[in-house]
Amino acid sequence: MNVCVSSSSVLIVIVKKKLQIYKVDFKLGNMAKLLIIGFLCLVALQATFAKDLTETLNSNIREQLKGYQLFLEQDDGTYKAELTKLIELTEGALNADTVDEKQAILDGLGEHFSPEFNKFISARLEAYQVNDDIRDSIEFYRSLLTGDTKFESEIQKVVDTLEELLKLTDLKEKEERYLALEKTFTPEFKDFLKNNQLPVVNRALQNNVEFFENLLIEPEPKYEAEIKELKAQAEAALGDISVEEKQAALQKITNPTDPVLYKYLQKRYIELN
Repeated sequence: MNVCVSSSSVLIVIVKKKLQIYKVDFKLGNMAKLLIIGFLCLVALQATFAKDLTETLNSNIREQLKGYQLFLEQDDGTYKAELTKLIELTEGALNADTVDEKQAILDGLGEHFSPEFNKFISARLEAYQVNDDIRDSIEFYRSLLTGDTKFESEIQKVVDTLEELLKLTDLKEKEERYLALEKTFTPEFKDFLKNNQLPVVNRALQNNVEFFENLLIEPEPKYEAEIKELKAQAEAALGDISVEEKQAALQKITNPTDPVLYKYLQKRYIELN
């Protein structure tokens, strides 16, 4: 699943905490698709309050360790040795002195394991991500029940369905049913969801505009042309366009294709917040 919210989906029209910062994505070396998506929600919140980058990275690593420990507890013994080693190596990153040392350890984790284990842990993390997305959706829909709305019964039905999806063990079926849920929504309910998310999307876009402005006023700003373009895109998305178009713009803005620029923006966002 994609890190960002799909611009074509009403069900996942939630602008999650993940999307509101430039994420610290720890990639486990060459393990396929190893973005620690499930562990980033808490980090996204903590980043605003973290005293420095090291503290934020340590918070992320601790969340990774919780996940790995869960995988170890659920393991039937097949990968006990590998999971134990993964935990030990990740603890080494936590105890490292500098940000660069921590990142170097995390970037090299995949080299310590076989392709078979890398495939296994990638699948486990993907399943963790899907469940995390579903839990975020449940939280969102429950929040809608606190207000006075004529869609109360439909919202509760969605919550019940999502809770049932969490119990499924077949990952493909879970993901397919999750993404297909919006097809059961009435046009009126879809409009209700869009209207509820418009202020949230606009706030996320405005936060990005302010972030880019802060970078551009620095003496001799790095990536000046690229950041000016991202800022212009965010400002344009604040205009009179649909929620779907705003979300598509937000996804593009928060995920620049240049990996060097992306990494720079990750680091600077945390430093400035």
